Formats: sequence, C-alpha cells, structure tokens
Amino acid sequence: MYKIMICIFLNMINKNFIIGGLAASLLIPNVVMASERTDELFSKISSDGKTAVFKMNKPTNDIESDFNINGYVNKLINADDYYIFGSCEGEDYSECFVNFQSQDYQSKWDYELNKEVVIKGETVNYPLTVTYEAPIERNDLIKSYLNKFKEISMDEPNKWYISSDLSLINYFLTSTKSELWNPGASSRAIKFINELNVLTEGTNISYYLDVRAGNQDKDMMYESAFGPVTVFYNGYAYGTRETGIYLQHVIYIPKSTKDTKEAYIEAAQKRINDYLGKNNGVLVTYGGLISSLSEFAENIDNPINSDGNYYNISILGKTYKFYIVKFDDSKLVVPKYNAKNLENNIIIKSNDSSIPLDTDISTKIVDNLKLKEKLGTDNYISYDINLYSAAKNAKIEKLKNGLFEFSIPVPTKLEGKTLAIYYENSAGKLEEYEVVVNNGMATFKTNHFSVYTLSEKLEVKENNPKTGDQIMTWLSLEIISLIGLTGTLVYRIIYNK
Repeated sequence: MYKIMICIFLNMINKNFIIGGLAASLLIPNVVMASERTDELFSKISSDGKTAVFKMNKPTNDIESDFNINGYVNKLINADDYYIFGSCEGEDYSECFVNFQSQDYQSKWDYELNKEVVIKGETVNYPLTVTYEAPIERNDLIKSYLNKFKEISMDEPNKWYISSDLSLINYFLTSTKSELWNPGASSRAIKFINELNVLTEGTNISYYLDVRAGNQDKDMMYESAFGPVTVFYNGYAYGTRETGIYLQHVIYIPKSTKDTKEAYIEAAQKRINDYLGKNNGVLVTYGGLISSLSEFAENIDNPINSDGNYYNISILGKTYKFYIVKFDDSKLVVPKYNAKNLENNIIIKSNDSSIPLDTDISTKIVDNLKLKEKLGTDNYISYDINLYSAAKNAKIEKLKNGLFEFSIPVPTKLEGKTLAIYYENSAGKLEEYEVVVNNGMATFKTNHFSVYTLSEKLEVKENNPKTGDQIMTWLSLEIISLIGLTGTLVYRIIYNK
C-alpha cells in the first residue's frame, strides 16, 4: 500500500481528522510549469537538474525505497511552503522523480477529460537519475539508536510517543511553526519528546517524519501524526521506522492541590512560572467543560483522567486548550537541556528554559596562530561551537540570564595537567574560565558560544606591540617622574642654604 501512497494533509469536513491523501505513482496529476521557487528548491537536490547523489543505502525493496527516499528529499529540501514527494523505480532504483506541491494546491478529477484539473496552487514534477552513497561515519552507533525506536503500527496508538507538560510548553513557546500539519513540524516536534531524547542520549541526530495520518483541530486537546520516520546524521539517511507522536495538551500539578478550578489554575501557573521565570507571557485561564467541545476533542487512545474541565493556556498570542491534572512527583518533571555532539563528544547542559529542547550542537576544531602566541604553547585544543534550533530556525548564541554547562573531552596531551578555558574577546584579550575535570571531561560554565580553547593553565603572554595610547602613558609617567625629581632638587637647594 505504501508504494502507491504519497501524503498530503487534508482537513476533513469535521476538521478533526487529518489523513494522508492517496496518489499512485502512475497517477501523478498533470503538472504545471516550474516556478522560480520550485527550481530553487530542486537545485538543493540536483545542481544540473538531471542527476543527483542520495546519501543513503540503495533501497532493497519498494517499501524501503518509498520510506527512505521520501524522507531524504524532504529533509534535504527543508521547505515549509511545499509538500514534497520523492519516489524511485527500476531494478536499481535509479530512475526517480521529485514532485513539489504547494500548500494551497487544490484539484478535481475531470471524468470527461479523464485527467486531474488544477483549481489553484501548483504541482511540479522533476525527473532525476540517482546514484547512492552509503553512510559510513558512526554507522553502527546511529543504527543502534534507530533500532531502539519502537516499531509502531497505526493500529497501536496507545504506544505512540508523547510530548506533554512543560516540554510541550517549551515546544509551543520556541517553535516558529508548531502545528503538526505544517510540513516538517512533526519532524521538529520529535526532539521535544523526552523519551526519545533519552533513548538517543541527546545526540545531534535529526529526523524526518513522513506524516501519513493524524489528528488536529483548534478545539482538540491533543495533536497527532503517524508515518515512517527517517533518522539522519551529517546529511546521511540511516534508515526508517514507522512511528507515531502525540502532543498531549496536559499540565500536571501536585496531588495536594485543592479540587477547585481556581486552585488548579494557580498550581498550573506556578509550575509554568517556576520553569520559565516571571513575566514569561504564558497565561493560564479557565476555559469550560470538556463536554461542551466536539466529540473528537479528547484522545480516546490515550485518555486523561481530568476534572471534566479544559483550561486555556495563552502562548505567544495563540490559545491552546489544556487539561490540568493532579499527579504524583513522577509527572512533575522540569525539562533540562542536555545535548551531545557526536563529532567531538562535547556535552552541553542548561537549566535555562529559553533554550529550545531540540537545539543541536555543531563543533569545529580550529587553529589560531595569534592565540598560540598569546598562550605561549601549542599544547591546546580550540573548538568553534554553534547551537542551532530547527524549531526556532535560528542559532542560540547567548543567554540573557542563565548559563550553559559545557564539557570537553580532555585530550591525551593535556591529561594530568592543571587546565583552564580561554576565550578571546572582541578587544583581543584572553578571558580565563575555571575548569573542573571529572571522568576525563573538562567542564566550565558560560552564557554564550564562540571559539573556546582548552589549555594547560599558563601565565598568558600578551606580546602585543605598544599602541599610541601605551606610548602616551609611558611619556606621561616619564614627565611626572622628571617633575618630581626637579622638585626634590629645588627643595634641597633652598633648605640647604
């Protein structure tokens, strides 16, 4: 069935069910002429418009081809304004096409003309000849992460992965496009599921969830998406698992909370404020009875034992309907940012809630001759550190109030030595950070990221040439000394008469 399925989110009449539309590879609708936008997007796949290298294992069967290739082209193009379908055929799966369909695309089948007629929007089909480049880098490790994913069928929604409580607040607060019907949003939401982050040790792998079915509506207490999820690392696709995710709109509060709406609101607001800090712009208010909502409002596959009310949580101008539920401490978890970079095994942690929980670390070892001169040694290692959130579509460069805890593996050449971290500021001066070494990791704290150097703690040599200001300082000191000496001589002459 999946061989003939290409997914488009379609809102059904009741607005409560979103399902993957079906289209056979032999029934691709009549395409319109390519636009500059689709040509631009397609160029990310093929520089010559005819051939491409897909960084993935060559498919061994039709289902694997459908899953992996569709995930690969969507992740590579990374566009929220088009639905993109990739499919390959032939004995070696080298004859492919990539189809772009705009979000506003609508069509109908004209039975007299025996063809699909475009009402609005566009759909453009690009043929392509493909060769495959198998992933090698950390293949076994990433495969081990992939194998930990639960292989879930669409008929087992009670086993789907869930994001809820404060992790979901972080997602809504930091995501530029959070609704799961946005192309790519479901893939970004995966990083906000604590169970999966623990499973993958917070590493900088990424995902594409090719959504084939799901539920969402503004009056619902949850959102869902199901389909094959492809795991990526360093531009390579490593494989696919079928899975489903829920955004379960629930805030947990202490069991000791009084059974009144006012007490529930106060307890939920306190948990949010304790996590985000005061004046965070997130407001909890009473909504109404859940029974007043549509019959699709509640998630019957993952029922919530609520007080029968729903509560409105306003976040960045949007209002979401939430349950507020009393629970023991096992659910009263405060999310903490914890990420690991596979290239260098660098770990970054923080309690600051302003950091999107999907933020990945990218690192690059750099060498700096001026820095080497200032340190007076070549026994050091420097990293250029960058943090990027796909949900926010931005780099995380600095924290206003909080700190990052940054841990670097100690290289062999620095083992057993007294260490420090050095950072060269905008004035060209070295700032020193204290380091704690434990289990082979050197840890320090900072509020921003740039190039940091781990080195043996040394007396820093600033061999800078004297500037004009320095010369004037020396001249001033010499003049003052001369005046002082002259005054002393005059005094002796006068009083020795």
